[in-house]
Amino acid sequence: MEMNRVVGALRTAARVNEAARRICSLDREDTGKIPIIAMTANAFADDVREAYDAGMNDHVAKPVEVAKLVEVLQKWL
Repeated sequence: MEMNRVVGALRTAARVNEAARRICSLDREDTGKIPIIAMTANAFADDVREAYDAGMNDHVAKPVEVAKLVEVLQKWL
């Protein structure tokens, strides 16, 4: 993979995690009721942990396994 793609992927992950943190910190009554599900090709244990640490409720790795996606959606919706 080209270095600029690696850097771009890292920046995207950081932005997604920051977005989840901001959503979770909103001063709204329904904030805790909004499920945030990460769907990313970053499926290493550290990546999944970072998603949870950012406030996401669940993680689905790419390539997506349809059964897993359905399971996660049914769990949160």
